[in-house]
Amino acid sequence: MPIIEIHGLTHQYLPGTPMAVTALSNIELSVEAGEFVGILGHTGSGKSTLVQYLNGLLRPKDTGRVIVDGNDVGDRKVPLRALRQRVGLVFQYPEYQIFEETVAQDVAFGPTNLGLSPKEVQERVQEALRAVRLDPRRYGDRSPYELSGGELRRVALAGVLAMRPKILILDEPTAGLDPRGRDQLLELVRSWHRERHLTVLMVSHSMDDVAQLANRLVVLHRGHLVMNGTPREVFQRAAELEAIGLGIPQVTQLMIQLHQAGLPVDPACLTLDQAERELVRLGAGKGRKGGATRA
Repeated sequence: MPIIEIHGLTHQYLPGTPMAVTALSNIELSVEAGEFVGILGHTGSGKSTLVQYLNGLLRPKDTGRVIVDGNDVGDRKVPLRALRQRVGLVFQYPEYQIFEETVAQDVAFGPTNLGLSPKEVQERVQEALRAVRLDPRRYGDRSPYELSGGELRRVALAGVLAMRPKILILDEPTAGLDPRGRDQLLELVRSWHRERHLTVLMVSHSMDDVAQLANRLVVLHRGHLVMNGTPREVFQRAAELEAIGLGIPQVTQLMIQLHQAGLPVDPACLTLDQAERELVRLGAGKGRKGGATRA
């Protein structure tokens, strides 16, 4: 069974008023365990509203069903604590929610609330800090306010990982980070997905980020799910993406231009590595042809 199932989900803000806005309209979506799904769309497309249903911040009433790891989110008998143990949701700028005096205390907040023993909490704190590449011996007793922006972001993520979720949802995780911090964080997310077998959903406006990480993309536009497929399938629909105000990865744009200029390259390359292999292949092919001519 899929680990996430969404059927006929509709959400309206301020219903019954002149200012009513439909944020989601009849969404149908399923996610298999272990998938990495990128969720794309402009501001107001419904991305953040959708992910709030996955850990019970919003609950369906009579406007659809959301089932997460076998639990019906709309069923009031399902305790939110149990649901949020399974689903770790990280909003934009999660470091703004850090409030404890030390890094270790902040990461320990969630596990402590689960009623775990002090030993188990300590083990989870150390494990989570190592997972975000922060040495517990060096960072554990430090004040969060002594850290850089990228380090703070990683502390906030460690607090979620310490809950050992099966599903990790990241809402614009690289927002506000410099290029180095962005690259470091994306590499961490990649390793968590691969090594911990997490199911990951990442909301992003960066086509380049999702092209590197996701194995499936979901595109929302004005509350409607308008595309659902592999990155290659979605980014091949460049004209449709442009029509709804979205783009394609810069590498893909370059390879399309080279293809249109007559070079026999794959226009659907998504990453620098893929483009490099294509250009090396092209150069090798030209070399062989040149050698045959000289012979």
